[in-house]
Amino acid sequence: RTFTFVCAPNDTHNCRLKAFVRNDVIVRIEQAYDVDGYTDLQGNKTTATWHPRGCLKGYTYMRRVYNKYRVKYPTVRKGWKDWVEADFPRDQATGRPPKKYFRRGEDEWVRVSWDQIDELVAKALMNIAESYSGPKGARWLGAQGYPSEMIEPMKDADGKVAGVRTMKFRGGMAFLGATRLTGLYRFSNMMALLDHHVRKVGPDKALGARSWDNYAWHTDLPPGHAMVHGTQTFDQEFHDFDNADMLIISGLNLVENKMADPIWWHMAIERKKKIVVIAPEHSPTVTKSDYWLQIRPGTDAALMLATAGVLIRRKLYKSDYIKKFTDMPMLIRMDNLKMLRAGEVPGAAVMEPGLQYTYDDGKPVQKDAEKYAVNGVVAASGGRKFLGVSRNCMGEHLVTQLGKQNLALADVELDFAGEVTTATGKVAVKSIFRLYRDLTAHYTPESVAEITGVPAEMIRQFAEDIGASGAVSFICGMGLNMYFHNDLINRSYFVVASLTGNVGKPGGNVSSYAGNYKAPVFNGLPSYVAEDPFNQTLDPDVDGRKVKKKSYMRFESIHFWAHGDRPLIVNTPKQGRVVLTEAGHMPSPSKVVWTNNANQIGNAKWAYDIIKNVLPYHELHVATDYEWSMNCEYADVVFPVDSWVEFSHPDMTASCT
Repeated sequence: RTFTFVCAPNDTHNCRLKAFVRNDVIVRIEQAYDVDGYTDLQGNKTTATWHPRGCLKGYTYMRRVYNKYRVKYPTVRKGWKDWVEADFPRDQATGRPPKKYFRRGEDEWVRVSWDQIDELVAKALMNIAESYSGPKGARWLGAQGYPSEMIEPMKDADGKVAGVRTMKFRGGMAFLGATRLTGLYRFSNMMALLDHHVRKVGPDKALGARSWDNYAWHTDLPPGHAMVHGTQTFDQEFHDFDNADMLIISGLNLVENKMADPIWWHMAIERKKKIVVIAPEHSPTVTKSDYWLQIRPGTDAALMLATAGVLIRRKLYKSDYIKKFTDMPMLIRMDNLKMLRAGEVPGAAVMEPGLQYTYDDGKPVQKDAEKYAVNGVVAASGGRKFLGVSRNCMGEHLVTQLGKQNLALADVELDFAGEVTTATGKVAVKSIFRLYRDLTAHYTPESVAEITGVPAEMIRQFAEDIGASGAVSFICGMGLNMYFHNDLINRSYFVVASLTGNVGKPGGNVSSYAGNYKAPVFNGLPSYVAEDPFNQTLDPDVDGRKVKKKSYMRFESIHFWAHGDRPLIVNTPKQGRVVLTEAGHMPSPSKVVWTNNANQIGNAKWAYDIIKNVLPYHELHVATDYEWSMNCEYADVVFPVDSWVEFSHPDMTASCT
C-alpha cells in the first residue's frame, strides 16, 4: 500500500512525498508528482513547473523513522525522578535543590508510563510555580544571583511576583506545524490557569509563562532587513528567478541547502541568465556560476560599498526609481547628522502622504504612531525649493504630488549638497545619495581588493554586470548573519539593490531563504495559540474567528538563555553598572525549559557554557522529540512524538518561498 505525507523540516520546502509500505514498514519513498493538482479555496492551481519535489534526505527518511536513536517511550532521568518523589527538597536560604538530583549528562534514564510522566511533570510545574511566586520567590531568585531587573517581568499589575514566569516554552520552528508545534505556545498561555490556582488571583491579574523565539535564535533572521523595510525578511518565490537577468548568491550554498528546488536555477542556467557566487570556499553552488568572487569571510559590506561606488561614479544607477522609492534624496543635517524635518524649514511645502490600506469600514489597517509620521525634506530645482515628504509619499503618488507643486520628478535633486535656512539659521545639508557618494569614495575597487581578496577588475565587472541587468536577484543566506555588526552586511546589499531598482519588482529583490518565519501568514493562528484559557470555546463546530482570544504569555528572546541566562549588564569605569537590556526585552530567570522539534543545546554556540553554567539552575528541562538528540541527553524528561510520516491529526504548514 502507499500513502502521501508532507516532509516539512526546517528546509522550508514542504515536499509532498509518497511512501510505499510492506508489512507495515516503509520500504521506499519517492516523489508524489501531484504538485500541479494543488488547488486553493479560490480555485487557483499550481503549475507543473514545481516538479520534481523532494531531496535525497526525504527519499531516505524511513532510515530516521526506524533508526536506533528513535524515541519510542516516555523517559525520565532517575535523579530528577527521585527529587520529585522526595517532595522537592530545597535549600531554605536559596531555594536551590540538592545537586545530587541534577547530574544531567551522567545520570541513568528510567522508562515510565504515560500516566507516570504526566503526573511527575504536573507536580514539578506546580511546585516550581509555588516556589518562585511572591516575596519568597523573589528573595530566593535574588539569593541565586539573578539581578533584580530580571524579577521585574515576573510581576503582575500590582507588582506581585508570579512563579510561572520562570517557565520557558519553545515551539521549535512552529510555522512548520501550525497546530502541533505551536501547541507549546498555547500551553505557555494556559499557564495563566496555574498562576490563578497558585496565587489565588483572578483572570485580570493572572500571568502566563514566557515563550521563546526561533527564527532569530538560529541566526536565520537578517537584522539588516528589518532595519531597511520593517519586515523580518522578504523572500521572492523561487519561480520568480525566471524574471531575473542575474542571480547573485552569497552566504548560502544553494545547491546543497535547497535540494528540493534545483529546477529553478537549472532553468536559469539553460536560459543563459548570469549567475555569480560570492563565497570564501569552493562549493557545488560555485560550479553552477558564470564566475566566482572568492571573498574573505565577513567582508561582504566592503565589497558591496565598492560595487555601489562603481555604480555611482559610472552613473549605472536608476535615478527615477531611487527618487520614487528610497530615502536617498532626503537631506541630512551636517551639524548633528540627523534627518532634516519639514517642521524645521519655514515655508517648506509638505506634500500629502500616500494612501493607506483600509478595512471595509474605512478605518486604516495600520496607523503610524505620530512620532513616526514625520516628514523628511528633499531639495528641488537646484536647491531653490524644499519639500516635505512623508514615508508614504512614494511611487506615482509622489509624481502626482510634485505636479501639484508645478514640479516633475526630474526637478528633485538626488546628488545635493548645500545650505538650508531653518528657523534657527542656516544649516549645511547633504542628500543621503551624496553621503553614499562620499562614503564609497573610500571604498575603491583597489582598496577593497586588499580587504576582500577579490581582484579590483572583478569588482568592476561585477558592478557593471549588475548595472547592465534589467532585474537582479540577490540571494543572501544565513552565512552573512554569523558576524558581529552583521546588519551592516545585510544593509550593504540593499544599497546596491536600491541603486539599481532591484527591490520589490519581478526578478529583483534581496532575499534570504533561511529557515521559515512569518507565522502571521496564518491569520487564524491566535485562535490556536492564544485562546483565552479562562473563557474557552467548547463547540467543535464554532467559526474559528469567534474563538475568544487573550494573550497571557510574554515572549522572550532565547539569546539571553544562551548568554548565561542573563540580560546584558556591564560594569564601566565611568558610569559604573549599566543595564543595556531594555525593560521590554528583559528576560526572567529560567527554571522550566520545555521545547519541541528543537535540538537547542546541540545548536547553541558555546554549548559547554550552557551545560556547565545555565542548566544547573534549571529544575525541569523537557525535550519533546522523535530522535534522541543532545537536547534529550541533557533533559530531565523526554516525551516521544510522531515523525513527519506519522501525523495523528491533520495540520497546516507553509513556506515563505
